[in-house]
Amino acid sequence: RLTLGVSARVEVEALPQVELRRWPSERKALQDPLRELELQVARLEESKSEGRQRARVFVQLAALWQTRIGSLEHATRALREAAAADPDDTQVLLQTARQCGSLGQASLALAYARAVAFTAGTPAERAAGHRVLAELYVTQGDADRSVEALSEAAAEDPDNPEPHELLAQLQCERGNATLAIAHAQRAALGYSGRASKRSLGWHALAYGWDPSDGVLAENYRNAL
Repeated sequence: RLTLGVSARVEVEALPQVELRRWPSERKALQDPLRELELQVARLEESKSEGRQRARVFVQLAALWQTRIGSLEHATRALREAAAADPDDTQVLLQTARQCGSLGQASLALAYARAVAFTAGTPAERAAGHRVLAELYVTQGDADRSVEALSEAAAEDPDNPEPHELLAQLQCERGNATLAIAHAQRAALGYSGRASKRSLGWHALAYGWDPSDGVLAENYRNAL
């Protein structure tokens, strides 16, 4: 019991002895994945390795910057290095185009996408380049150029229904119902047999845009 006053005494119990944790004398070095990849790039450049090898490491750096550190700017810079090291890798070029577009670097984004759209080795790759060009034009509010790029994509890769999907949406937004329906039908045919639900969706849209058309009604009924 504690009695208040000038001469009051307070008895304090002794604290129990606690054994402090001892750190090991030998500490492991911290792993820095960025540093390791940067050193790998330096070794490859010093040994004058082929561009494809360096590009792969730059792609890993880009993924690390974006997913672990959250820096789109540094990730895009690494992708640009990868594109410079291996300009034949269309996937890297298109990803670089998209990320430059996200950063507002419109001229760079268009340059990377055009490199694929006009110089890639296969029709499917060129079509992919035109589709990315279309995406970039849409973000810039240039619907005319977007339609033109998608039309080029459809011409390069006629079996791919994706350009027709986007063209149907754009033409619908512009009030061109006839063209929207035509591309919706092309998209529906492109997906028939391999993605029946998606095909059905485009038949439904085409019919919804013109319910008075007997052919569209029949196509929709057959797709059900």
